[in-house]
Amino acid sequence: MKDQFITSKILRTDTFSISGYILPRKILSKDGNDLNLSKIRKTYLEESKDNPNVDIFLRFMKEEYPGEIYIQELPVPMRNFFLNYRCFDFFLPRYGVGIELDSHYHDGTENNDTRSDLYVYQNYGVNVLRIRLASETHREKDLDKLKKFFHTHKPLETNFPLDFSEIIASEFRTKYEKEIKELESMENQFSCGIYSGNLIITKEQEKLLKPVLRILDISYNIWI
Repeated sequence: MKDQFITSKILRTDTFSISGYILPRKILSKDGNDLNLSKIRKTYLEESKDNPNVDIFLRFMKEEYPGEIYIQELPVPMRNFFLNYRCFDFFLPRYGVGIELDSHYHDGTENNDTRSDLYVYQNYGVNVLRIRLASETHREKDLDKLKKFFHTHKPLETNFPLDFSEIIASEFRTKYEKEIKELESMENQFSCGIYSGNLIITKEQEKLLKPVLRILDISYNIWI
């Protein structure tokens, strides 16, 4: 069963969109539980309303770069890493850059922050710009850093591509490993018959395969 087939089906049923970016609605945590990225993002957005860093950034962008496009709290899945995901405080789709508004809560976490930033660069090609705005000690210097960034970087003609299809397929294979092995065994036996509506399964097989067949939109008949 090809990943492209899995992704094409899941994109119709179990994803959500943020400014044109298609993300998996759920990912698996390290302990095998579902994490709902859509709900997690809503929580982050709600919490950000009381964040002085966010207020300063939004005011700065409105005054200095009113036409610039940004996405707030863009979640990014992270597989085979110590984190399950991260949410960019802001993402600049015309530059492929994530903005992180650091605060005193990040003191002592520099090593993990660096590892996380390196992960998103190596896996997604996204650079991360970290700034501190709530602290008067850093604010002026870091606002100048933002201005310098916009003055020295040319925006892309189209939004920076973020492709989560590999993760979508991989997450599905991990969650339904047993079911997919059964389907792939049938696929080998019956050529492409499982996709053409000619799949015949037993009642016992239906108990195992029904969730996957529904998600992948594979029709079947019960063998009596």
